[in-house]
Amino acid sequence: MASLPPNAPFSLAQKAKAYHIAVHPADSVLDPPESYLLVQTLLMLFTALLWTMANLFYSIRTFRDHKSAMPFHCLYANLAWDLFYWIAIASTPFERYGFGAWLVSDLVHAAITVRYEYPGQMWQAMRKICFGVCVFVFGFWILSVLNPDYQSSAIASGHLLCTAISWGSVYDIVRRKEMKGHSLEIWCARTLGTIFALLTVMWRYLNVPDNWLYVVQPWALALMIACILGDSVYLVIYLTRKMKKSKTL
Repeated sequence: MASLPPNAPFSLAQKAKAYHIAVHPADSVLDPPESYLLVQTLLMLFTALLWTMANLFYSIRTFRDHKSAMPFHCLYANLAWDLFYWIAIASTPFERYGFGAWLVSDLVHAAITVRYEYPGQMWQAMRKICFGVCVFVFGFWILSVLNPDYQSSAIASGHLLCTAISWGSVYDIVRRKEMKGHSLEIWCARTLGTIFALLTVMWRYLNVPDNWLYVVQPWALALMIACILGDSVYLVIYLTRKMKKSKTL
């Protein structure tokens, strides 16, 4: 029986090493242990999967209700964020697949929103999305000029977008006083995705505080609290509406 050709020790593990997310240059010079990279990659993997699921749930609910619960400006801001930082940051297969999944899921959500929420204004909605994406991409580029550290810029702008989506959803459900476009599974996936993103930056800070000091700056902490608070307020309103609706049936 022919034996398999010998491989160098850990050759398979060396191939899998490329699927870590890229290590920040400031962390890389410190030769971080594999456990640091493993936890960081797992946290980002959960973040990517949960936000992709949230976009899928947004799309399903929009298709069914002909109304998206995501504020329209956040929709094209998300597309711009996915596109710009996919180009600027993604350097490993893991990152390219992750950003690609986010971008595709946002594109699907945008297409369904345009088709079913704006059936008589499709071209106007598409032009608005294209213009908004261009404006936000330009804004992210300006931010990268002011702060060449793409990772910190992506994290800060990403958390700002999460906060806008959280409070925009609260405003939408309060203003319209109906549940169209909203669902508990959207909230679960979106909120858990945000929590895992926060855990990622906190993991980095707790391991290498000097490289991630901005994580505990007052503005960053305020942004994190505002995001979680918005999701919490939304859940209370959503469940209250659901209970009132069930009592009237």
